[in-house]
Amino acid sequence: MSLDFSQKTRQEIERLAGRYPTRQATLLPVLYLAQDEFGYLSDEAMALVARTLDLPLSHVYGVATFYTMFRLQPPARHSLRVCTNLGCTLRGGADILHHLEKRLGIRAGQTTPDGLFSLSEEDGLGG
Repeated sequence: MSLDFSQKTRQEIERLAGRYPTRQATLLPVLYLAQDEFGYLSDEAMALVARTLDLPLSHVYGVATFYTMFRLQPPARHSLRVCTNLGCTLRGGADILHHLEKRLGIRAGQTTPDGLFSLSEEDGLGG
């Protein structure tokens, strides 16, 4: 069975299409809708977005992989995000990241094999 958007999501995509000058301009919001509906942007979800918007899959993939707010793997049960910008690094952010990498046995951008924890490096989490 092929992946497909719910009727509600399809209606939202059509509503968006009426607000933007081209269907390509709706790509970012439609990627958000796909991620919300499916939990992450699998290859199949990106292909569905490409078909829906009549865009090349390579373009959809390029945009989805460029922006860090899109998940390309199923989300872990717990997401650990560590700030590593200059201010955070001066306060121990990099040390915390290295400790978590060692403790969990994964690198930033990875998920533990049991799917419980994902670890990511973030720039400026506020605070």
